[in-house]
Amino acid sequence: MWADVEELTINYLLNSDIDVPVLSMIPAPEDLPQRFIRIQQVGSERRTLVHRRDMISVECWSQLGKADAKTLSETVYQILDNWEKVPDFGGWPAGPRFEADDETGTPLYEMRCIVSHRTD
Repeated sequence: MWADVEELTINYLLNSDIDVPVLSMIPAPEDLPQRFIRIQQVGSERRTLVHRRDMISVECWSQLGKADAKTLSETVYQILDNWEKVPDFGGWPAGPRFEADDETGTPLYEMRCIVSHRTD
């Protein structure tokens, strides 16, 4: 069975003592935290019978402005870059790129992370 890479990525970030919520879904506009990270699996590639690479979208949101969203994304980038040292898993960040949420106008930086793993 393949690992739940969204859960693995969320747990890895939460265990890094990051000081913002790490979520898999965007909260309702009235519940939107000032700053948060959204993790979403956006694709996968089976490499062998037991190895797979999953692509994860990592969004760093901040209602405090574009500069704060960028700072948050740089912190997350560094954390995921260090994940390559964990056996059986490899976080490889690509990006980040700026955009603003269409619905709320909240600044965010999005990057892609490759999580390599094998079946249990």
